[in-house]
Amino acid sequence: MLTRSTDVYVTLSERARIANEANADLFVSFHENSASSPSATGYEDYISATAQNVTASVREAFHRVVAEFLTQKGIQNRGMKSASFQVLRETTMPAILVEHLFISNPNDLILQTDVNFINEAAQMYARAIRAALATIGKTNGTVCLDAGHGGEDAGATNGNEYEKNHVLRLVLQIKSILSGTQIDLSNKIGYKVVEGANAFRIQSGRYETKADMLVAMNEALRQQYLYYAQELNSNSNEKGWRFISGKYNTQVDAFNAAERALRDGKLKYVTLIGTIE
Repeated sequence: MLTRSTDVYVTLSERARIANEANADLFVSFHENSASSPSATGYEDYISATAQNVTASVREAFHRVVAEFLTQKGIQNRGMKSASFQVLRETTMPAILVEHLFISNPNDLILQTDVNFINEAAQMYARAIRAALATIGKTNGTVCLDAGHGGEDAGATNGNEYEKNHVLRLVLQIKSILSGTQIDLSNKIGYKVVEGANAFRIQSGRYETKADMLVAMNEALRQQYLYYAQELNSNSNEKGWRFISGKYNTQVDAFNAAERALRDGKLKYVTLIGTIE
């Protein structure tokens, strides 16, 4: 289960309430770190400063899986820590807060926007969650995944890259893995992004008829997979019909929207278009 699946703001108390009322077995809140020095790098996780022993054991199992991945990738492990974060205090089940790399570090930022790394990290976190649940005898237990920030709360930023978007994309990928609905995006998303792009759009694949294209476009709009779209002018040298979405400010925003539409079967293939405007 998720505390948010779109770009909306959910208060800290509401995030804890969602997990508590669902009687979740584990709560994991995902964030990205930031520092005034761009050299700060790596991963760390937190439990409540007043956490019970069971939470400490759960976090240790979770962290062991993460640590192995960090070593393989050459990423700094900043360790297991404790703090009095509100979502950790107010949840009634074992709860972990993850600081997934530094958005302020250039090398970390490259990883946070790399499709292959994001998928590998999501796979790793899914394994870590399963290991954590196993320590409390809840192999098939319920985990509440929390994508930090959202809506007007962007979290940490670096240029046009926003923490709220990065963690939502990661959480959605983890959820799809845990629920068995993950799709291979490698042959479903193409890229035409120029260097320095600051405007991003989703272009659909080709449809055999204009009617088919309009049905798909209108359905994606009606169910809010896209917030705006228009028909592309037909190229006389190409067969088929396509449409293109409205503008997204970041590639991550566009990717999140495209991934959701592909995962739910509303689109079959897309190209991410990035231009300078």
